[in-house]
Amino acid sequence: EAGAVKEYKYGVGMLEGLNEANTGEEQVKALLLSLHNNLSMVHFKLGEYGEATKQGSAALTIDPQNVKGLYRRGAARRKAGELKEAKADLSACLKLDAANKEAKAQLRGVLKDLEEEKKKYAG
Repeated sequence: EAGAVKEYKYGVGMLEGLNEANTGEEQVKALLLSLHNNLSMVHFKLGEYGEATKQGSAALTIDPQNVKGLYRRGAARRKAGELKEAKADLSACLKLDAANKEAKAQLRGVLKDLEEEKKKYAG
């Protein structure tokens, strides 16, 4: 999986150097979006939640309503303990894709984590 990170980052570097004069800008955006989402997933699997969040944010810079980007960044933020931010991402994800089972499960987990955190500081 670490090799995948290197390859995806190489792809990002190559594509970021392109401009609309020599390729279709929409094609470049679509490829960059895919690469950033894939990098987010790989970093998440490696337990690198900060980097997974960063790559999810990069995907969302390209397309702020990207369901995968919102889900992956939300899941990474949950693991990193950024519960309010995770809740916002996962809620936004579900507004765009209400049937997303993974996002529903993550959001339930975040709400449970927030409730436990609230109890911990209240008592």
